[in-house]
Amino acid sequence: MANSNGEGDFISGIIPMFMMIMMMGVLTALIPTNAGAKTVVSLAITGSSSLVVGGSEQLTAVVTYSDDSTDDATSDSVWSSSNLMVATVSPFGLLTGVAAGVVTITATYSEVSATYQVTITAPAGSRIPIDIVWD
Repeated sequence: MANSNGEGDFISGIIPMFMMIMMMGVLTALIPTNAGAKTVVSLAITGSSSLVVGGSEQLTAVVTYSDDSTDDATSDSVWSSSNLMVATVSPFGLLTGVAAGVVTITATYSEVSATYQVTITAPAGSRIPIDIVWD
């Protein structure tokens, strides 16, 4: 109902809003929030343990859940390299050798991390520059 000023009646506006809030509360109570939820048990990184400088390889992160199911979590993981001067890793797990050395790659998914050690080697027949200092 509207009063003489054309404003809606307070009660007629409150009742539908109250009914909507009540219905949302009932629906929320009927929807299970954690029924059968899987939890992450472990994460594993797969790929080659060695790579040549300048080469690239796609690493894979595999997550294992509490119900023993597994899933590819490569694109959903956060990737990092322990030494960007030796190797870089893209946000999607693409490993690229930069210089000879050993690097640890870490993938993190849902607060669970896995590490993977990779040796980056110089290409066959390549020369390693050496600085000689004479006193």
